[in-house]
Amino acid sequence: MSTRTSGTPTPTQVVTLYLRAPDEKGASVVKTVQISAAPNAAPNVVGSPSGGEAILGRFYVWQQPLPALFSDPNGDALHVTVSGLPSWMNFTYMGDQATPQLRLDGQVPSIEQDGRVYPLTFTAVDTDGVANSVTINVTVRANRAPVVNYPCGWSLPWIRVG
Repeated sequence: MSTRTSGTPTPTQVVTLYLRAPDEKGASVVKTVQISAAPNAAPNVVGSPSGGEAILGRFYVWQQPLPALFSDPNGDALHVTVSGLPSWMNFTYMGDQATPQLRLDGQVPSIEQDGRVYPLTFTAVDTDGVANSVTINVTVRANRAPVVNYPCGWSLPWIRVG
């Protein structure tokens, strides 16, 4: 004998079920089971990594695993979008991997303004449509000559400047 019960509990509601199992001789046992319903929680922002620098005239790449930015307390799958992209930048959500990846890339035009900051907002939405966002900054920089840092107390007396 089986009985089917269905319904949708309200969030934070506790439902008590009494299960009775008789044997063929009429003896039975009753087991009480309580089920607590909880509302769906929004994805958590777990990090806000730097977007780094995009160098004028060079190809820019930024890639992070999804768990570096978001997690979902209910274990729901997340869909991620990004807003604020400049026209030269692309976003790819690689969700078909064991650990989903977020990737930004593109050729930085040499006519971009040095020092310009692009705030990029990533939004994660779970399967119930609940969302959360985090913003990272990508800063455009001109290519600069490398700087030599000598250890404290070192000098190169045989090199003349000027």
